Amino acid sequence: MGGAGSAVAEHLHERGLTASVLHIGLPDRFVEHGPHKSQLEKVGLTAEGIENRIRERLRQAPSDRRTVNRA
Repeated sequence: MGGAGSAVAEHLHERGLTASVLHIGLPDRFVEHGPHKSQLEKVGLTAEGIENRIRERLRQAPSDRRTVNRA
């Protein structure tokens, strides 16, 4: 909430554009202290975790929602 992805989604909305947006980032909750790599692994923000989220979204999204369209 409130990160770069939210700003992009708001910008698209304000311009009347519709798009399926996958928000990937830190959760809005406390993440246990520890080494940076460990923290990212806990919330799925590794290369593998991000790739898996994208692939899952592409499997679920109808083909007409994969591109930006004028509303």
